[in-house]
Amino acid sequence: MLAERVGNPGRRMAANESYKEVRSGAQIGDVLFEQIRQLTPKDDNQRYLKQQSLNVMIQLGEERWLMYEQNTVPFPRFLLVILVVWLALLFASFGIFAPGNPLVLGGHFVAATAVCGAILLILAMYNPQGMLIQVSDAPLRAALEALGR
Repeated sequence: MLAERVGNPGRRMAANESYKEVRSGAQIGDVLFEQIRQLTPKDDNQRYLKQQSLNVMIQLGEERWLMYEQNTVPFPRFLLVILVVWLALLFASFGIFAPGNPLVLGGHFVAATAVCGAILLILAMYNPQGMLIQVSDAPLRAALEALGR
């Protein structure tokens, strides 16, 4: 069934396994693209629908390769470590000359929490299937199930 080829997008897979899945999806996409391209529209509405379906097929191909790249090229951990160290030094330097009252400490805590939240949000957008904010794959599975009938 076509839905089984999607796999589990949340797990990291080996580059060869992921590439095989992308290539098999690309082959199916190429066949479907050719079938759509060979359609002969009879009126303007059908021409419009044909063009829209070709555009969707191109977008699906681009998304497939983007997902492949995101699964095989991890986020650079060294960059993340350097960023966290830099921010820790920055907040430490703010705290050196500030008076030690609860209002200043609370302000530092709120600012540090906001920066940490921004970093977490950036990481979550880099991998939308595996972090706190998850994109549901239910619509894709329903569409694939409908196509498999």
